[in-house]
Amino acid sequence: MKKISLDEALARELLVAGYIAARQTGFRPSNLRRSIRNVRFTKIIYTLIFSFYVGLFAILTSFKQVSFGVFAGSMLVFGMGGLSVSSMMTPLSYAIYGSTNIRDFLMSTSLDPEDLHRIVGKAIFKTVDYIVYGTIGVSFIMSLIFKAFYVFFSVVMGISLGMLLQLVALELSYKRSKTIVSSVATRSVASLLPIIFLIPLILSGIMYRISLSSLEQLYFVPPVSAAFGNTISGALASVFWIAVFGYGVYRLIPDVSWKLISGPPSAFFPILTKKVSNKWKIIRSKTLALLRADFQAASRSLLGALIAGPLIVFLVILMNGVASSASALNVLSFTLGIEMAYLSILIPYAFYAMEMRGASALRMLPLSKVKIALPKLLLLLITYYLYEGSITAVIVIKHGSILSMLPFLIGFFGPAASIPMTGIIFEETLKSGGSPTVTLSIAFFLISVIIVAVPYIVYFIMMFFRMGYFESIFAMIVTGVLEFSILMFILSLYN
Repeated sequence: MKKISLDEALARELLVAGYIAARQTGFRPSNLRRSIRNVRFTKIIYTLIFSFYVGLFAILTSFKQVSFGVFAGSMLVFGMGGLSVSSMMTPLSYAIYGSTNIRDFLMSTSLDPEDLHRIVGKAIFKTVDYIVYGTIGVSFIMSLIFKAFYVFFSVVMGISLGMLLQLVALELSYKRSKTIVSSVATRSVASLLPIIFLIPLILSGIMYRISLSSLEQLYFVPPVSAAFGNTISGALASVFWIAVFGYGVYRLIPDVSWKLISGPPSAFFPILTKKVSNKWKIIRSKTLALLRADFQAASRSLLGALIAGPLIVFLVILMNGVASSASALNVLSFTLGIEMAYLSILIPYAFYAMEMRGASALRMLPLSKVKIALPKLLLLLITYYLYEGSITAVIVIKHGSILSMLPFLIGFFGPAASIPMTGIIFEETLKSGGSPTVTLSIAFFLISVIIVAVPYIVYFIMMFFRMGYFESIFAMIVTGVLEFSILMFILSLYN
């Protein structure tokens, strides 16, 4: 067996604890080496995807015939750089739910505390090393080819700020709070920090209209300073902020790295005082009790970002809809309806992901697989009609046609079919010890996308062949009900 360094071994353990749910579920992967290879392959895929987009935005920004804009291109590249590191480091929050075995082992060695902090810090960096080298390398090459140095500064600034915000998020996760409300607020802040990098991607349509010359007064403000990277003043400002963010990472990483391997923080398991205990209510409905437990887990976890993220995207799309004309909304109604349908299934998916950690305890409860899926179905019902109903209300207020949204208002069973499908993914993941193969993950993702889309596709195909409006809607409903019923039946029998 090839010898590996201590920091490499710790990096592998962090990847196992972060990406593979085995450390939390109690289920051991059938092949741990294969699971680690899958995680490494995932890192490579992430690196290729984000590096590709960095290169693509750099190319689009550099061609004058493409109306992209330097500022918009810079912000998009900045967002991709920060998002790449944030998305790769977010699973590390899982590791804090693990045991203290890493710390206990390290404390048995003869290493000084400073050496331990340094080694664990290097291990944390190795969980994102591929994507850091890949995106920075591509941005540097593109900057040299197109003489667009703002691309390089934007990526490096995004990566350095992304690492800093993730470390701050992990630090906030350990913040001792005197009240449960304060703990929930702290968790929420920690979850929302990395979402800053989604803002340029969400508001890209607005940023295209902003010229760089109109922002000259803000050249020193990050991340705008990166957009001025082709000027001396902008380059100096960018270097300054990158150094500031890098220094923040340097100061935080030793403390955070030690906490990361020190077991669950007390804030995740607040002590119930007599006052709180007296207010505790027994929920006799298993569905509502499980839903409440999921919300409590979300409030204490960085996975709350998966809940806050779709809500923020929804609010941004809703505000853009309010600012649009009725004619534009009628044209965009199909796109908005589909976006809301897919957006609504993310929150139930996040709840399944959170239950992965407690799967071994969940198996001991008198809950069938269908009963475990019911809280997610109830949550999907609420979020789906919140999203679709709000878009419909905007169209009605703008005196648009409600008929354009009617298929989505009554087309709930398409997204609903994703719940039992996600339940099947959940069960298959547990069978794999918390780490399904990459091929299986891609297959499940594509199947879930298709399942949601099929009823709507049936509707639009029938409309294309002029089968009648209400006949098309009826066929859509029947297709969705069949999908949902078949998948729920499969889930009930899944073994």
